[in-house]
Amino acid sequence: MNAIYQKIKQKFLPKVLTLKFRLMLLITVVLLIVVGGPLYFLVYQLDKNYQEFSVDMIETTSQAVYQSVYEGFMQNDWESIQRNLELLSLEPNIEHLRIYRPSGEILYSSNPNEVNKNIFKLGDPVFQNPSDTAEQEAFKRVGNAYSHQHLIYVQKECLPCHANQGSIIGIMDVKVELSQSEYIYSSIKQLTIISAILIVVFLWIILNLL
Repeated sequence: MNAIYQKIKQKFLPKVLTLKFRLMLLITVVLLIVVGGPLYFLVYQLDKNYQEFSVDMIETTSQAVYQSVYEGFMQNDWESIQRNLELLSLEPNIEHLRIYRPSGEILYSSNPNEVNKNIFKLGDPVFQNPSDTAEQEAFKRVGNAYSHQHLIYVQKECLPCHANQGSIIGIMDVKVELSQSEYIYSSIKQLTIISAILIVVFLWIILNLL
């Protein structure tokens, strides 16, 4: 075994110690640092910006949904709330809209067949114990979609019909599809990484031919 090791050492060690090999190694390391370092931070920033974009978009959608049903809440108009959710769900990026009790009973849904069912039995990620959590909202990613659950509290305007101001009266569940933006983001990310790899290979070949 020792003889084999010595044979390999005698064969390859002189090549490793040559000036050309050390220059090639130095060029490789420098290229990886010069190109790889900025690439890492660029991809990290892309991921961060896309995450912020996704959260901002679903928060804006949730706000629009809440504003559309607010008047129905104030007038205790159940039909108006249900109708507005069904109309809003016609937007191509909205997958589903629900408002359910802390117990899980679905009060309103963009899918009328879900009304009065228990959301916890549908298999979607939701607040399990909203009364025990200090969080007012939760974001959960499911494939290429974001699910946003926001707690609805009894406000002063709700007191004519509901007691216990400040208590949780329901949870609004908004699920938004991000397939198109996800495709664009993935394409940009892949193109950036592939371009960086090609630049490294091209520069490595050019510098080693000099």
